Amino acid sequence: MHFASFCRCLLASFVLLPGCSSGGTKNVTNPPAAGASGMTASDGGTSGGASSSGGNSMSSIGGAGGTPTSSSGGSNSTSSGGSSVTDAGGSSATDAGGSSATGAGGTTMGTGGAVYPAPGQRKGSGVLPPATTSVVFKGKLVYDNPKILRDLGFTGVVNGQIVWTFGDTLVQDGSQTSFAASDSSALGDLSDPMKVHDKNLRSNGYPDEWIPLTDDENANGGLGRFAEGGTNVVEYAPNKGLVWFLKNDRGGGSDHILGAGVATVTADANGAKATRAMDRMFESDEPNWGDVGVTYDPTDKKVYVFGSGEPSMNLSGTVFLARVPAARATDVTAYEYWDQSTKTWGTTRYGSGRTGTRTYTVDQALFSFAAHGQSNAFWSNYYNVWMFVYGASWPNSDIYVSTASKLEGPWSDALTISTTCPQGGTCGNLRYCIAPHPEFDASGKTLLVSWTDANVIDAVEVTWK
Repeated sequence: MHFASFCRCLLASFVLLPGCSSGGTKNVTNPPAAGASGMTASDGGTSGGASSSGGNSMSSIGGAGGTPTSSSGGSNSTSSGGSSVTDAGGSSATDAGGSSATGAGGTTMGTGGAVYPAPGQRKGSGVLPPATTSVVFKGKLVYDNPKILRDLGFTGVVNGQIVWTFGDTLVQDGSQTSFAASDSSALGDLSDPMKVHDKNLRSNGYPDEWIPLTDDENANGGLGRFAEGGTNVVEYAPNKGLVWFLKNDRGGGSDHILGAGVATVTADANGAKATRAMDRMFESDEPNWGDVGVTYDPTDKKVYVFGSGEPSMNLSGTVFLARVPAARATDVTAYEYWDQSTKTWGTTRYGSGRTGTRTYTVDQALFSFAAHGQSNAFWSNYYNVWMFVYGASWPNSDIYVSTASKLEGPWSDALTISTTCPQGGTCGNLRYCIAPHPEFDASGKTLLVSWTDANVIDAVEVTWK
């Protein structure tokens, strides 16, 4: 079973979805024009069903094995430096000087003022390995419409706008729960990181689909059959963004990932728009490219695309890496593929060995089984390295950090920086999609980190030592 399908059916404890058995579910309706939608293709990460409670031992990054190490020698339920997670006083993430985040060198870019961190913006004073001085619980993400429930929650910056991207999007009105969209987007608030503003709305006020269906999909079942699940957006030129998606055919009540594709993205104060000019680029036997996350490196002008291994090839829970010049992201011939066994890039696609592909195994995986869930790598302006802040286990995970000088690694062993159950045990048993949001502090001294807990997105603010 694909991870998305596993996660999708676990959600049935909250809302009845196609292909899942009922039992204790709430009364569910679909909004006008929304159609019956299931879990997005990329929902829930890529841990492939690896089960553990938060804080259980996990394989560390880079294949080193063993349990993630507390960055201060403390337990997995505390932050590095031994400081426990505390409740926030309602303050938002700020730069090291206490002011709201601005761009590199104090400038802003685009119409929204936000800047995503990148090499060369500034020189931070952090000393590796990463360690924290505090981890403050910020509460839950707040939408303009308090009836909205969501999962996932990635961010990127396009045209200065913070673009949030989500998976399942529900609307709860009393005992009535409606499925609004299989994926949706909204704009972030630079002055208050925990606020999200929905701009892409249907006439009924519900969030609209983020990555559109093709004419052929609409003619053959529409949203009752298809979903296009995406992760984070990246920008490679002014107001030129990209988002990778998985095409999910849910016909018959179960998930069938048909392959991955790329949509282009623009944004302004009225919201973000994804334009899809293809059915898909990659096939079902290839890694689920983009399902983990994507990262743009302006030093070589390439996008690094992290994808989960295909379950039909017994590669659930592994992560593979490809890269492509950003300007040629929609050209499948322009991609290169990382082989961890030889530490080299190649141009032959990974697949089942059919014409044009090579058979890939765990040997080519950048991260091995259950070592890494959904998240996107980003440049730390404080530590001056690439950083992954992520979860690893299923159905719940602590928050880990790893660093590398290059996106293909080698990545450092995982350090535990926080729990995802920071309120004295007041949390659900399904906590996943740990995601960083570095655009809220240009200095990199603090970092907002979110995760999904039963269709509510919670967050902590990490302050680095």
